[in-house]
Amino acid sequence: MGDLLGVAASERSMLTTGQVTTAQFDAELAPLSFALRQGLWMLSDSPELLEEALLQQDGGLPITTDTLFAQARATLGKGTDAHVLLNTSRTTGLLSNVWQPERLEHLGIPEGWLALDVSALPEAMLLSGLLVPASPHPLISSVTDQGSGPWNISRVLPANVVQWEVRNVSDAESFLAARSNVDEGPASTEVLFPWAYGSAGIATACDTSGRPAQRWLVMDTEDPERASEELSAPCGSMPCDTVNHRGTRITHFPQAHPYEQLLGKNAILPQQPWWAILGNTVVMSDDADAVRASIDTWNDGNSLAENKRASTWFQQMSDEAGFTWWCDLARGGTLLREGSKTDRDSAFSAWLPVLRELGGLSIQVSPAQHGLLHVSIGLQHAPSAGAVVPEATSNMLWSCAIDAPVQRTPDIVINHTNNTREVLVQDTLHRIHLISATGKVLWSRALDGPILGAVHQVDHFKNGKLQLLFNTTAFGYLIDRNGKDVGSPLKIPSAAAVPLSVIDYEGQREYRILIPGQDGRINNLTLDWTGVQGWVLPKLPAPAIEPVRHLRIRNQDHLLIIDNDGGISVLDRKGNERERVKTKLARVKEVHAVILDRISWVPAFIGWTRTWYCMRPPWAARNDARSAHPTDAVDSWTWTGMVPSRWSVSRTTA
Repeated sequence: MGDLLGVAASERSMLTTGQVTTAQFDAELAPLSFALRQGLWMLSDSPELLEEALLQQDGGLPITTDTLFAQARATLGKGTDAHVLLNTSRTTGLLSNVWQPERLEHLGIPEGWLALDVSALPEAMLLSGLLVPASPHPLISSVTDQGSGPWNISRVLPANVVQWEVRNVSDAESFLAARSNVDEGPASTEVLFPWAYGSAGIATACDTSGRPAQRWLVMDTEDPERASEELSAPCGSMPCDTVNHRGTRITHFPQAHPYEQLLGKNAILPQQPWWAILGNTVVMSDDADAVRASIDTWNDGNSLAENKRASTWFQQMSDEAGFTWWCDLARGGTLLREGSKTDRDSAFSAWLPVLRELGGLSIQVSPAQHGLLHVSIGLQHAPSAGAVVPEATSNMLWSCAIDAPVQRTPDIVINHTNNTREVLVQDTLHRIHLISATGKVLWSRALDGPILGAVHQVDHFKNGKLQLLFNTTAFGYLIDRNGKDVGSPLKIPSAAAVPLSVIDYEGQREYRILIPGQDGRINNLTLDWTGVQGWVLPKLPAPAIEPVRHLRIRNQDHLLIIDNDGGISVLDRKGNERERVKTKLARVKEVHAVILDRISWVPAFIGWTRTWYCMRPPWAARNDARSAHPTDAVDSWTWTGMVPSRWSVSRTTA
């Protein structure tokens, strides 16, 4: 044992006689005192405390005579891996060697005995049990009076938050009175609190060096309108600065407010915050950018709630509690240094490599029967390799990993809830992924094959909510912004030859979906995938090589289709031939553009294609084809006729 503990040879005889021996295992850590007597190994960082324990063992009253200890011990369960019994008063004394009195005063640990059952899992250590208090305590009264409730405020916090402290508030008036008894200070301003109901807490995010970067005060409410009115009330007597971020107003309190009593004395709270309301939650911070970050999180979904590392641990925690403290030690363990004594700084630094191998540390307190408190403590093993987020380069807004390489050019789509732009990509496994404006994958789903052409957005139900519309060779899809089908996908008759076209003739959201099939037929459908009444189902001489184009000329609708043989068809709304075009386009690979110009061709497009084709209808003055060779053109040009307000540009083979 002496070799194991590193005891000097001159002191090893003291072990055999049961005397107190001191050894220092690490130069950065305080010496430890220990003794072996009657088969019991006792360890302490205080030799005086250890001597007292030995005297107690030799001739004092046994600890079992302590009625609180006996009561706490009786609450221990069976079938667990271990039991822990803590005297909270002496635990506070040990912590006083590490933290300043102000930090311990904020903790406000009631005196008594804490009995915990221990469960050791491969991924975590879980401790759960009861606190038997030695005497009434205001914090116990506060937790008991307010009861338990949901504590998870992660929905309004960005993913870089690493620590929070949350209390449940079911009666704001009694909560404030209980806090006043604890801190013996002046009453908090009424403007803060009457509307609060639910979670009230402080959250902290760290920068890359581990220092606190941003802090939030987050409070739930059942009446957001009342909260807005009362928080805005001071603006009636003095002007308040306001800004707008993505449609949400952010307001600056006109003066500083004393918030110490909200979450305890010495709590670090905003003094003159900016605030905004997101759903049923009020978010405050002295840093306006922190409030903006919460608004972005609320709109884009890139929140702490969707962080796999954090959410995995949250699932291990109780859904409801009166008090919840959580910290991701690997990312935010340096916050434990706040309030520590200066001579302990090097010791904290020595422990950082250990903290980086850990994950969530959580403490939850809830009221139990007979004036006791239920306490749950959890420690997660989750090495920091899963927590490191690479810093963005100066010219990169964000990066996002998906399951396979991207197959096609991304589509930029509109999020109708906040008017931001999102990115839809498809990978080589034919899965599509919707990515938020901040680089968060919102959802993924599989398709039967590659998307043909562009992804369209339509308002099927005419309520301002947009759906995604597109097709593969075999199916047509209408998908809502959550990735769910709106109706069943359409099995396309004869398979699609080209991408679908979406036409809203009168701008009334009465959409028509035109899908040219490989059999040469043009299918005309509604968004319910039913055929349009009166459509004659025209058949082209050959499959189309591009989507149907809609042109309105002299208040008449023209549907322009070019087939694989170079034939040009011009139809009306019902699929009847509107114009007969005899000209064929030679060696056409793809139509590059259709340009509307009532006067002349546009030389700005020179060099885009090999050949320009200009058609004219029967009512035009000339029907013959002409050749034109602009002097500044490198490629040849062919004039084949002219249609008012329409230019057709096509690329040919070399």
